[in-house]
Amino acid sequence: KDEIVLDHTTIWTDIDTLMIDIEEGKVDSSYITRIIDLAQICPGAEDLDPQFGEWITGYRTRIADTVSAHLERVYSNTALPAKTRLGMAKAASTLDEFNETAVRAQMTLNADLQQAPTALLAYRALYERLDDELGTEPSAETQDLAVKIKLMDPAPSVKTTPPTPAKDHDTTVAVLPFEALSDQDFPAYMLLGLLDEITCHIASFTAPAVVSGNSTRQYLGQTPDPKDVGQKLSADYVVTGRIRTQADRTYVTVEVIDAVTGRIIQSKIHSCASDDIFSVNSTIAQNIASAVVPSLHAAELARIQTHDSGDLAPFHLLLRARELMFEMKRAPFFEAGDLLAQAIKRGPYFAPAHALLAEWYSICIWQGWSNDPRDSERALEASARRAISLSNGGGRAMALLGHNRVILNRQYDEALRLFDRALEALPNDAETLIWTVPSLAYTGHTERAVQNGRRALTLSPYDPFMFRNQHFLSVALYADGQFNEAADLGLCCFETNPTYGSNLRMTIASLTASDRLAEAAPLIETHETVEPRFRIAPFISKQAFRDEEARKLLGDRLACAGLLT
Repeated sequence: KDEIVLDHTTIWTDIDTLMIDIEEGKVDSSYITRIIDLAQICPGAEDLDPQFGEWITGYRTRIADTVSAHLERVYSNTALPAKTRLGMAKAASTLDEFNETAVRAQMTLNADLQQAPTALLAYRALYERLDDELGTEPSAETQDLAVKIKLMDPAPSVKTTPPTPAKDHDTTVAVLPFEALSDQDFPAYMLLGLLDEITCHIASFTAPAVVSGNSTRQYLGQTPDPKDVGQKLSADYVVTGRIRTQADRTYVTVEVIDAVTGRIIQSKIHSCASDDIFSVNSTIAQNIASAVVPSLHAAELARIQTHDSGDLAPFHLLLRARELMFEMKRAPFFEAGDLLAQAIKRGPYFAPAHALLAEWYSICIWQGWSNDPRDSERALEASARRAISLSNGGGRAMALLGHNRVILNRQYDEALRLFDRALEALPNDAETLIWTVPSLAYTGHTERAVQNGRRALTLSPYDPFMFRNQHFLSVALYADGQFNEAADLGLCCFETNPTYGSNLRMTIASLTASDRLAEAAPLIETHETVEPRFRIAPFISKQAFRDEEARKLLGDRLACAGLLT
């Protein structure tokens, strides 16, 4: 009685049809204007009701993102005629006037069509828009292209390959919690918040890889030897910082240290008004990236732009809530939920609070703490969508949403699309990577699931949620037929969190498959205590493996171990 839902598996809209036409290159530039109009669906309707306004704004953003992605595939397709691609590129830049990829495509295609003046007009229009609206200039890549066109050099082709997640041997940086030197009170949660902000911004682009803040937070209040940190966390570089205040100014000294030699690569002091301490992390993160990977293109560096925290109260509430969630105890956990509700009430457009609330609902469901799982599922979906719409993507929220789409509803293809978008936004973020692992395993992408799981453990070797990460990787290993390692990881998870029902079942199945059933006795006993009403048949009917035979085999292994059918 409270909700109307459209089943996208049975309802087809004109937007879906247009997306197919775009992919097939059937749409000319005049037809594209209809798509742009669709992206502004229900103009003026946002004033009808605040909640409806939030929804329609987010929906328009999702349509625009989908349209832009389809357009980019077409104008990057060199097999299509240049004029068709040019029309698509123009439509994309009309949809988003700051889309430099689309503008570069226009410039390149116009140059190929011997229309250099038109190419330079597109560049000039972008330059003026960026200067007027944001006070910035086009990226170095776009400026270089303009210079080549002015000199009548052949223009380079538009890039079509998406960023690739870093491999285990890629350069890795570990950011440690900064040290407060002044008399001013800097609570631990503020220092950890600054750590998380810097870490997340470094993780948002393809290199360098960054160790999760969940693992480096252990050094709060310490001054460890960078060589020891590098060896322990497999980091090539270590970043340290010191914060001191003088009058109404705050000074942040940042050092980037070679973890092998101990040599300081860069040391720089940043200053800001004391009230703006959380706005300095963009500059810090940019300088870290510049020191570690000097060859990074200026256009990629421009992606490291922090959001303005604005009202700090929601930010502080979020940090406190996260600390309580790490305890994984029922009472503190629900206190964290109350704090997140307050954060969202005070800052309704603060995307990180919505993202963490989505994770809160997810944990609440799989811990069995929700009084109404269906209601929690709806709240999880709403929170994740809100985070995505507010953060122009939101990699972690997208990955979490994809995970729950599979676990709760078996929406496999939709989840895989969400994972691709999430990892494009945050290719080196341990949290984003780990959420993709079970669903990739359940859909048969076992090699990729194992790779993402191992990568997540490497980037966050001391994560407070290590037991969850171990379980997720064990799921991938089980699906890949590596039963012994899956069982070993599951047993490690069991030692840390013995009541984790999902891990109990997967570990029992892995032990059965690897002929180690004798080791399963304590897990079976615990499972009977934790979930006394469990039966295999209803469990398998809802289990997330896409392949029916894989679900049946999992049930057979649980039955072989003695769980009730």
